[in-house]
Amino acid sequence: MSEEAPPGTGEDTAYLPENNKPIAVLPEDSSEAAKHIARAETFLQVGRAQEAISALETCLGLFDPGSTSPDPKWLRAKLDMMRALIVKNRMTEAYQILTEMRPLIHMGDARFKAAFEAAAGGLFLKTQTFDSAAYYLDHSLGIYQSGAVSDTAGHVRAWVSRGFLYCLQGQYEKGLESGEKALALAKAKFGTFHPATATVYNLLAFASSESNEYNNAVKYGRVVNDIYRSFEVDPMLRVAGLINLANYHSQTGAFDEAVEGFDSARALIVRYAASVRDTMLLGNVFYSLGAAEFSRKGYETSVRYFEQAIDVWLPGFGAGHPAIASCYSYLGVNYAALHDFDNARRYTRKAISIDTRNPQIGWHHPDVAMMYVDLAGIEQKAGFQDRAFALLDTAFFCLQYEPDAPDFYRNAVSTPALLKAFIQQGDFLFDKYRRRSDTSVLSEALAVYDRAFRVADFIQSDYRDPASIEFLSEHTYLLTEGALRALLAARKRRLQPNLTARIFNLFERNKDFLILKSLSENAFFERLEAADPDFREEGRLKKKISELEMTRQALSPEES
Repeated sequence: MSEEAPPGTGEDTAYLPENNKPIAVLPEDSSEAAKHIARAETFLQVGRAQEAISALETCLGLFDPGSTSPDPKWLRAKLDMMRALIVKNRMTEAYQILTEMRPLIHMGDARFKAAFEAAAGGLFLKTQTFDSAAYYLDHSLGIYQSGAVSDTAGHVRAWVSRGFLYCLQGQYEKGLESGEKALALAKAKFGTFHPATATVYNLLAFASSESNEYNNAVKYGRVVNDIYRSFEVDPMLRVAGLINLANYHSQTGAFDEAVEGFDSARALIVRYAASVRDTMLLGNVFYSLGAAEFSRKGYETSVRYFEQAIDVWLPGFGAGHPAIASCYSYLGVNYAALHDFDNARRYTRKAISIDTRNPQIGWHHPDVAMMYVDLAGIEQKAGFQDRAFALLDTAFFCLQYEPDAPDFYRNAVSTPALLKAFIQQGDFLFDKYRRRSDTSVLSEALAVYDRAFRVADFIQSDYRDPASIEFLSEHTYLLTEGALRALLAARKRRLQPNLTARIFNLFERNKDFLILKSLSENAFFERLEAADPDFREEGRLKKKISELEMTRQALSPEES
């Protein structure tokens, strides 16, 4: 453990007998209720929410339930109970307390109000009611930042919740900034190595992962787990930390480390699960193992894990839960990769059915649109071209694509999904052309590819988030490969499509990715040059390839 310990003096010093670390608030009065509140606060700060709940239940039992004038200590105990229930994911009970206390906020001081609004924001964050979460968290942070109250622990919690909210809304840089602010406060109050500081590292790990900074996510995730092990936090908190770190390992391609982490989490659940809610975490483990196996092309193993996740989640979540839909979606792409198109089709349709009936998701959602694109690909591979085209039309409907609009891509629900749909449509049309030798179909394919390039240009220029850029890099090769085939066919047919400049510009902007993709053989680029003399005269791509190959030859076999 780190030598650095949290400060032992000041406004909020108390001692927990088990580790003698100065942590929580020691109240000025020595009443029985105040002692229980202090003990609960200590347990919350060291990640032992179940013990906090027990202390608070005892505390609340000391008060007269029929009192018309709530005691300030009753208010504080209720607030801390809400916080503890949120940690344990007992959202219904937490929301009941929120409803009960909302009319009583005016009875508390500024410190109570700031803490209540931070807790309310955290509750709405976990239930994904983002507008309400932002409202409460911004109000809470406004009080803390005004200097009206001295409650560093509450200030840290508010910044952590706000950071997670930023990330869930795609504002990853703001999420990281919130984490840095929370970390400075937490280090000054608790020290570097403390469960309260671990909540900040957890945010930084999540924000780094969402920003595709996976190595940083692993670094922060390791710190979280080191702290959790040292302080003997709630076993289910340790489970969450292990699952998160294993997911980060999976994102870096370190699948052995990921599987080891998931197995450790599974062992903890089996040993310590005290409720059905705890057992449900096994579903998280199986789901993550399935995703890891899918990433390394272990499709049959991935199928087994997602089936196990469904077995765990279905009794608790019900058949209409988004988590079940996500499992079905993964089963669909796994079966498609295994060329079992009947099962691929069946599970993808089940996922679509769940999500489109969910009022929080509905038809016009990126995930639904992407599933229709995937389903179209399944039908194309299964030999049902007419179905594939019809499903792409449904995908465009989900994306709210307006083909006649000048900037048709700006108002689409998801430009990455729109790009993938256009690539798929262009490939379908080119395959149709090859079967029928109909130049009108070839012209239609070229027009679709042209639209795809316009979407790619828009993503390149207007989308700065790492996820969109990574998606573009992965799909640039597919787009240019498909467009190049159509372009070569058009040259033979003496058509004059205006795709040459678009292909070259997209190649030039993504040259590093594309050259690495084609390093083993340059036939792709030779065909590109053959399509138009401009490529041969420019010679820029060939030069860059030869430079990279010279570097490659200079490396040892292990490095290359």
